[in-house]
Amino acid sequence: MTQLSTLTNDGGPAKPDRPSSLKSSSPRYGEKMTYVLFRVAAWLTVLITVGILLAFAIPSIEFFRQVPVFDFLFGDRWARSRPAVGDPVSP
Repeated sequence: MTQLSTLTNDGGPAKPDRPSSLKSSSPRYGEKMTYVLFRVAAWLTVLITVGILLAFAIPSIEFFRQVPVFDFLFGDRWARSRPAVGDPVSP
């Protein structure tokens, strides 16, 4: 019966015929495509996030040009500029 061993005759670990490397010698097209897909998805999420922030920031800047920040945060008077949905409209 032959026994398989991971040790050499001198007691050290057996070494494979080729050098151990994490890089593949042949190109892996699936991995490259996945890398590109993930990269595109990452940039797309960044662009969408920037778009959302701009969508909130632009109206906020316009609003705070009309209403001072201090009055918005600490003011005790509120005046509607338009009638609410259920309010009767006077002629």
